[in-house]
Amino acid sequence: MQTPIVQFQNLYKNFGKKQVIKDLSFDVYPGEVFGFLGPNGAGKTTTIRMMLGLIKMTAGDVLVEGISVNSDFEKAITHVGGIVENPELYQFMTGYNNLKLYARMHEGVTDERIMALVKQVGLEHRINDKVKTYSLGMRQRLGLAQALLHDPKIIVLDEPTNGLDPAGIKEFRNYLRNLAATENVAVMVSSHILSEMELMCDRYGIIQNGELVDVRMVGQQDLSSESIKIIIAAKPMAKAGEIMSAMAEGTSMKVQVNSTTLEIMAHHEQVPGIIKTLVNGDVAIYEVKLDQKTLEDHFIELTGGGEIE
Repeated sequence: MQTPIVQFQNLYKNFGKKQVIKDLSFDVYPGEVFGFLGPNGAGKTTTIRMMLGLIKMTAGDVLVEGISVNSDFEKAITHVGGIVENPELYQFMTGYNNLKLYARMHEGVTDERIMALVKQVGLEHRINDKVKTYSLGMRQRLGLAQALLHDPKIIVLDEPTNGLDPAGIKEFRNYLRNLAATENVAVMVSSHILSEMELMCDRYGIIQNGELVDVRMVGQQDLSSESIKIIIAAKPMAKAGEIMSAMAEGTSMKVQVNSTTLEIMAHHEQVPGIIKTLVNGDVAIYEVKLDQKTLEDHFIELTGGGEIE
């Protein structure tokens, strides 16, 4: 089993008498894009600030590569890079000079490392132009290169696609997924665009009122629930409907016959029997799919529909 890059361990944060983070524990692993979601006031930003050492923890700890942020902050933070909304860049300087200036803050960052990252984020043809001439998407890519200069093990991104158009969002998403896959870097990202998080992330965690309410893989379904919806495209539909209605009689199964599909509410383990019964009844089956909940569905179900920070 992989060793986590970051471990949030029984984290608490109080502001005066108000407890905003309560016993928060989860891990982030190398090579994954982890989405961190929560309604307004849930404590998402507070958690990230504690990880980055911007505010103190009331109790608990965050370990980065096994190093305590509490007791050895300087060593722990060398493994972390990040962008909070828009990267801080000098507009009057070239992209290259921005990276060169930032590289001086870290030991061992060579020109070769700088240019390798420039190529990785696709800025090799514009790196010697002034940043004020860059589009927002280009500035985000330069900020990503800046965050990666010191070869961190995890990148923390807070609303990284703010202000980007659809093409820019897709481009930035592809860079992040490629980064995680090829460099084995962990990426922890927050965004209010749930559909984009679903495309970008491998796993996600949801917090509400300072407590972790769920962590799961993107697309993972809770098959232990009472029933699921199965959608079947088949012909002839009238015959398929008759067969399924007969099968459902006296059971908890529910069948709805539409013009081109059957919608069946049943237990997951009943699916093979449903297909077998239809096939044995000389019904041609063209498609079978689960009506899966989206990330947005799951978020609203858990949080009551609160807005993302």
